[in-house]
Amino acid sequence: MTFVRADGVHRALVDDTGWRLRQRLRRTGRRTVDTLPDPGPRLARRLAVAVGVVRPHPLPLVSIVVPVHGVEDYLAECLDTLCAQTHDNLQIILVDDGSPDQSIDIMRAYARRDPRIEIFRRRTAGPGAARNSGVREARGTYLMFVDPDDVLDRDAVTTHVTSLQRTGSDFSVAP
Repeated sequence: MTFVRADGVHRALVDDTGWRLRQRLRRTGRRTVDTLPDPGPRLARRLAVAVGVVRPHPLPLVSIVVPVHGVEDYLAECLDTLCAQTHDNLQIILVDDGSPDQSIDIMRAYARRDPRIEIFRRRTAGPGAARNSGVREARGTYLMFVDPDDVLDRDAVTTHVTSLQRTGSDFSVAP
């Protein structure tokens, strides 16, 4: 038996998901769907885009890595500003670097409310190692690092992406 994978997923799963989505389209009389009913399973959306029944997001995916260690006093404000960005195609990667405080509870509360937030835990190794762990999980076209005590303007990500696309630069630095 040969296992053929599409985007890291068994082909049978791709075929089954594609069949289900095509049945849904036949029932509604449409050619494509704009959204899936449950945005929770990221895999379902990737599969739907792969089989061509969901349009890909018009904005490039930006992966934002936030190393978290002992910042429960600042973390909520940082996550509020990340979740409120005008550029909404985000992957927010929170790396818990063995934080001794209640930061993990704050991260879990935000992850329950926003499906773009992903939490990864690791032993304490410092912010550099935490950032590297986040980079390994990133899937975006662009990569952004934010410290957990940073507060961003609502269109900070949009400004950086627009600048990168306009100039063709490899990186952008915020003041």
